Amino acid sequence: PDDGFGSIRSGETVLVSTVFNITQISEEAISRQLNSLEDSINQKIKEGVDVIMEKMSQSMDAVKPVDSVLTTHRLQV
Repeated sequence: PDDGFGSIRSGETVLVSTVFNITQISEEAISRQLNSLEDSINQKIKEGVDVIMEKMSQSMDAVKPVDSVLTTHRLQV
């Protein structure tokens, strides 16, 4: 005999599996976005470091005639 709860139970099962699927899809999407964001941040850092190294190199070139020993020492630090 149907206790009247059968359809509710099957509805719960569908709901739970749907929520699980949405959660899984969200996690995959978030993971992809984080990886993409990380790549982007790493690229920006690399560009920033390149600019800093270039500026330092220019500064060193300007200092070199004054004291080449000092310049060599600074580069080692």
